[in-house]
Amino acid sequence: MKLRLEENSVRFRLSEAELDELANNGRVESVTEILSEETRLPEGRFIYAVACTKNAEPETCLIQPSYILVLLHAKTIDALQQDPGAPVFIRREVQLHDGARHRFMAYVEVDKPMKHKKRHENWLDTGQADTSRE
Repeated sequence: MKLRLEENSVRFRLSEAELDELANNGRVESVTEILSEETRLPEGRFIYAVACTKNAEPETCLIQPSYILVLLHAKTIDALQQDPGAPVFIRREVQLHDGARHRFMAYVEVDKPMKHKKRHENWLDTGQADTSRE
């Protein structure tokens, strides 16, 4: 799953396999984790996920310090499977006391299948000197 953050918008791009997982299991998530070089334990962790809500709950996007979660209805997930080219949008607009408008948008779309390039073992190598600790 790919995640893109840009000012007041959040975009999730699911592969077809992830969309199937969402439809079958009710949730798909990815984790970005930074491990300490010294202790080998997590220093930081960020989870981004798309899940199926209960029918009475509104579709929404929840943002917390360590995760972003988009909640969609089962019928919306079915619609994504039927027409993967049509993204799902969740929009929120709030007018502040001073009259200014604050807009937020989250959307989920299905990623077009691409040919995957084989990455060499040193794909993180940028050609710069190795500054890792031994």
